[in-house]
Amino acid sequence: MTLRLDLLLVDDDQFVRDVLARLLERRFSVWCAASAEEALEIIVEHPHFDVILSDVMMPGLGAEGLLPRLPAQLQERVIFMTGGLAFDGVRQFLDRAQRPVLIKPLSAIEMFQTIDDLIGAEAPSVPVHAKTRAAAG
Repeated sequence: MTLRLDLLLVDDDQFVRDVLARLLERRFSVWCAASAEEALEIIVEHPHFDVILSDVMMPGLGAEGLLPRLPAQLQERVIFMTGGLAFDGVRQFLDRAQRPVLIKPLSAIEMFQTIDDLIGAEAPSVPVHAKTRAAAG
């Protein structure tokens, strides 16, 4: 049996989460969170994600509050997504964070290439169903 890598998808937009989860579940075991706060709750229960794909601009903590609250080993596994590069605060945060960034609207090819670059190898291609926090708990 092929081992699937675990990916945490964090985005406050339900439509974006659903579309990305369907794409990503072809290669990963996908966990979804609608906020940075929910992502942190999931991480308490499942602290070993291979990749965290997070939107930057979200209500509440947002990515700027999420990143420093992650354990150090998970901070190195974060890829950010944003459509807000026109905002100085977003650009400044991303410059400080020094993590890979995907620009919305996303290219699936670029997204998978960025993930592959982060994990250092091609992920297995076994389809699985996306999990929500409720399904995972």
